[in-house]
Amino acid sequence: MGTIYDLVVNGFLLEGPVYSKHMSLFRQDSSMLWLTVANFVAALVFVWVYDKVKSSFSQGWKGGATYGLYAGILINFPTWIFAHLLFNNFSYIVAWAIILSGIGWE
Repeated sequence: MGTIYDLVVNGFLLEGPVYSKHMSLFRQDSSMLWLTVANFVAALVFVWVYDKVKSSFSQGWKGGATYGLYAGILINFPTWIFAHLLFNNFSYIVAWAIILSGIGWE
């Protein structure tokens, strides 16, 4: 549901009134479709991996922390690695900084 929300809000509603005023930030040879594809790929990978390893999580806060670490990796890594397809001059160093901070946040 979040992917559809992102596509509608960021891909259609905000494109004209907000994003069109900052076009130098966005790559002109790409579209929000790539971010949508990345979100679906991330979701599929996340569900597949969780299904394979769910029995390895213990009960309590330790199991929750372990799950949070894996979730942080699986959510942040594909999202920010694909960001260079949407933004001009979006370096991998910036992607990795956001990935690592996102994993910590999860």
